[in-house]
Amino acid sequence: PISRTVREGGDRLAAMSNKIRAVYEALESRKNKQALKLLVPLLEKKPDSGQLRILKALAQLRSGKVEDALKVARELKTHREVEEDEGLLGNLALVFREAGLPGEATECFAGAWARHPNSESLGRQVFTAYGREKSFLKQQQTAQKLHKQ
Repeated sequence: PISRTVREGGDRLAAMSNKIRAVYEALESRKNKQALKLLVPLLEKKPDSGQLRILKALAQLRSGKVEDALKVARELKTHREVEEDEGLLGNLALVFREAGLPGEATECFAGAWARHPNSESLGRQVFTAYGREKSFLKQQQTAQKLHKQ
């Protein structure tokens, strides 16, 4: 009975993974309204999922619903799941960059690095983000912090 339960749970996870993959494919092929439609049932099942909410924000942004997308993205800036996962953090930063707000993308990385100061990869992300902003003094300070680690 235990293995069957695990297998059924795995089947459900695989089904969810396939649905999420379909959302990514819709976004990559610029079918943003389709992506939003695919996200509705997924978000009903997992309304607190950082990954799904970031995908929703990206689809909304690309569909022209900029204010809605930014509202969702700003809520996620301090979401624990996003701060812990660099992939999600990168996707959230993508939403801000595509909206023309690279400073908010930098804030995401800087905030995560402040909470995880030993993460060299987050430090590199902060360094790169400051470069995109042309904030060279902060970029230099970040480089010095990274060098001291």
